[in-house]
Amino acid sequence: RFVNDPIGLRSKMGELDALISGSFAIQFFERVTWPSSDLDMYVKEGEGSDALCAYLVESEGYTLQATKATGDLPYAVRQFTHIWKYTGPIRGSEPEQVTEVHVIATSNNPINAILEGFYSTTVLNFITWNKAYALCPLTTFVQKRGYLLHDSDEYLASLVDKYTQRGWNIQPTMSPEDQKVNHSVNFHRRVGDRFTWKIPFDVRNVKCSKTPDAVLERVFFLFRQTSRGILSLSLQALEFEFPALHSDYTC
Repeated sequence: RFVNDPIGLRSKMGELDALISGSFAIQFFERVTWPSSDLDMYVKEGEGSDALCAYLVESEGYTLQATKATGDLPYAVRQFTHIWKYTGPIRGSEPEQVTEVHVIATSNNPINAILEGFYSTTVLNFITWNKAYALCPLTTFVQKRGYLLHDSDEYLASLVDKYTQRGWNIQPTMSPEDQKVNHSVNFHRRVGDRFTWKIPFDVRNVKCSKTPDAVLERVFFLFRQTSRGILSLSLQALEFEFPALHSDYTC
């Protein structure tokens, strides 16, 4: 739907450590298609975001339509630095139908920005070059329930309303039953842990990433409740770099 060469895009994602998240990841796990939805791709700013933008234009025929600094947006996430909006034809459709791809640059590793910035547990899902991850699958895809991770305002209310219309019940506070130790909305979590729904992909003909999966699957994060009962999520520790490891780690 979005690209002519999915294998080429996955290879580029592996090269740049880029992630797909947002509504596309939810549709993937739900096995549905929302015709008006777009594709959100997250990549570290600088060479990574430049390379991904160039790939969409040169290899997939996309056209840049708009660019914004995230400080200009109503919902500004601290680690999101820039957003580029590209449009192109929906593959296999009539010529007048278009689709959108958003390239979102992050100041840190994309997974850090997603975990610290997303507004609800419902959207804590993402796709790498070789796997798909849903961090709160029980509440999101079985119970069709979610919890806010930030104080609500007018813009966040509009996002909640969008997913309410799609069948989710997003609540401002955590229910007592979800505070059980054996629940995916547990306080101490790790990407890829036993609460994560993880789907591996066929990687034949895909150029493998130089970054091992263990880097992503050793990202630890915490759910916390504020004094008002609102759930929040934070990374458990800071990112560090060590030249011998050849990768950035968060642990």
